Amino acid sequence: MVRSTVCFIALFSVVFGENNGLYELNIIHYNDFHAHFDEVSPTGGVCNPTESPCIGGFARLYTAVMQAMEAEPDSLLLNAGDTFQGTIWYNFLRWNVSQHFMNMLPHDAHVLGNHEFDHDVEGLVPYLERLNSPMLGANVNTTFEPELGAYVKNHVVVTRRGRRIGIIGVLLRQFSAPIGKVIMEDELEAVNREAAILTAQGVDIIILLSHVGYPSDLELARRVSPTVDIIVGGHSHSFLYSGDAPDSTTPVGEYPTVVTRDDGRRIPVVQAYCYTRYLGNIKLYINEQGDIESWEGQPIYLGTSIVQDPRILEELEPWRQEVDVVGKEVLGRSLVTLGRSCYVGECNLGSWACDGFLEQMMERASADAWNDVHVCMMNAGGLRMQINPGEVTTEVLLMAIPFENYVQVYDLKGEYLLEALEFSINVTQTPGSFYSSRMLQIGGMRNVYNASASGGSRVVSATVRCIECDVPRYEPLDVNKTYRVLTQNYIGDGGGGYSMLSENRENVENLGVDYVLLQHHMRKQGTVIQDLDGRIEIVY
Repeated sequence: MVRSTVCFIALFSVVFGENNGLYELNIIHYNDFHAHFDEVSPTGGVCNPTESPCIGGFARLYTAVMQAMEAEPDSLLLNAGDTFQGTIWYNFLRWNVSQHFMNMLPHDAHVLGNHEFDHDVEGLVPYLERLNSPMLGANVNTTFEPELGAYVKNHVVVTRRGRRIGIIGVLLRQFSAPIGKVIMEDELEAVNREAAILTAQGVDIIILLSHVGYPSDLELARRVSPTVDIIVGGHSHSFLYSGDAPDSTTPVGEYPTVVTRDDGRRIPVVQAYCYTRYLGNIKLYINEQGDIESWEGQPIYLGTSIVQDPRILEELEPWRQEVDVVGKEVLGRSLVTLGRSCYVGECNLGSWACDGFLEQMMERASADAWNDVHVCMMNAGGLRMQINPGEVTTEVLLMAIPFENYVQVYDLKGEYLLEALEFSINVTQTPGSFYSSRMLQIGGMRNVYNASASGGSRVVSATVRCIECDVPRYEPLDVNKTYRVLTQNYIGDGGGGYSMLSENRENVENLGVDYVLLQHHMRKQGTVIQDLDGRIEIVY
């Protein structure tokens, strides 16, 4: 199974084709900005120009967008969601820095991403209040959140050279961020409802600006109203490219990926990776009936050939100084790469974090035990970036584990612990390989999973380290025993489908924020050497 990533703002330019009477829509797009104001290393980590040239960043993105707009003066600019969260800039500056720099680009519309809700409605409204362009979310029902509803629109219509273009925005229906009293509605129903409204108004070019992910975009393309012409997507961080990519990133599909519907219509679907690494660029040729006849284009790599805008660099500097006060503190040094191949088995980044949490729980141990907690579990989706060998700063740590979850400790019966493990690997597998978007990284356990077995019976063995013993050893998981379990509040509160934890745990304690505990751990540890010790084994 292939993972992917996508990054979006979409720029749409509408002009007459000089020779053939066709309209041209030139689309330049990125999504999943994820607070990447600074340029990053080629591997996506903190930029260190002494080691390798750096790429991306807002100043480079700004240059590329402005160049595209200069080439196509009648452009539309769209942001396909997840502007928030992902670097220390968001951790400490929140919506404020986001609105400041997003307002420097002439967007025609944005669509909400799931991470815009990471700090609930009250963390989003101040951003929307100050944003100088419309925010879309046709399936975001704000009836019971009127303060939010004042700023979220179902669609927007723009006019270029006499042609009206409708833009509908949708966000994936199911996600685990705190959304207050917002009701998330069906994406397909919302798109078709708005498409009918736009068509009745005489709008015959309709763009779906989507934050539901590449696989879901392909399904939407098959089922949406035939009046929808193109889907510009986000959320899944999918890299689409035709031919050999200019960097080492492997495409997961053609650019565009064209879906041919049962009615014969072709709908292009585009995405352009994420984190300001690429800027999408596609031109559509559309006839008088609003049908796409052809297209051309490729994503643009935002490498060193794209010069960072000097005015933007100057504008970033006072914000950077504020971030650096906290972010540049050196916590320790890693002698090894702490990798994040955490969806396919054991990853040493997850092992290091879990072991760090468990070590700090030793201070809470009772007189008859050497630790207060048996087991640590972390969802792989919360481990976002590898930590490279060298100094580890707070900034580096927060790029790896950015979501500021609380660490929770609670009692949980073994049967529900086993259920969580089975759920973590109960996804459809390709024979001979393993991948799970629900994967749990662990500490205090050693588990064997059979990827070829039927879902619900893939845990071959699960052993738990005893904490009441003189000599620690691993014992078979007892479904009738109550264990002390440590997780982040995301899965502990039932996020990601882990309701077996939230509904059955007892004696819950919320401890500190995850990255703060890991700061303490790394300061104490000093030097990190974390191997793959076989705590998770995948067999076939």
